[in-house]
Amino acid sequence: MFAVACVLLAAGCGGSSGDGATFIALDRDFAGFQSWYSVAPLPFNQLSATVDPTGTHAGFVSRRPPAGATSYPVGTVVVKAIEPSDDATTWELFGMAKRGGGFNAAGATDWEYFLLRVGADGDPFITSRGLQPSNDGSDMGADAYAPGGAAGGCNLCHGDSAYAGSDHVISPPLWPSATAQ
Repeated sequence: MFAVACVLLAAGCGGSSGDGATFIALDRDFAGFQSWYSVAPLPFNQLSATVDPTGTHAGFVSRRPPAGATSYPVGTVVVKAIEPSDDATTWELFGMAKRGGGFNAAGATDWEYFLLRVGADGDPFITSRGLQPSNDGSDMGADAYAPGGAAGGCNLCHGDSAYAGSDHVISPPLWPSATAQ
């Protein structure tokens, strides 16, 4: 009986969300992000210019909300890729997953943050997650983004009340109202 309960619990994590369920993003939930709804290049953003590495910024959204929506549904994943070259293994990937369940109530409510990399096989994988991801597996130099460090963590910007109306997404082309179907 215990084994059956464990299998059922594991099946409910990642990949989907239910009525009021909490979504726990796994590597597989970022797979194929390049084929999602996208905006490239993202327009200049002073915050990104301050904390992100250089390169073309592109945004990807796993699921578009319905028309008129002001927030993303639980289970939505947003990826920002900074593409310094055609080689995806050199990209810096920042993710947000709409976890729900009141996660991150003191910041960008319901959102969890991720640092990702693309492996030699072309598949993305999570290197760090949480409210202040701290290791993205790269060595970008002294002027580079410092997750959870010099930049103060993702909530410093995304958790600002000024972005509550855009579901804590900073770039206007990726706001729920801009991506709605």
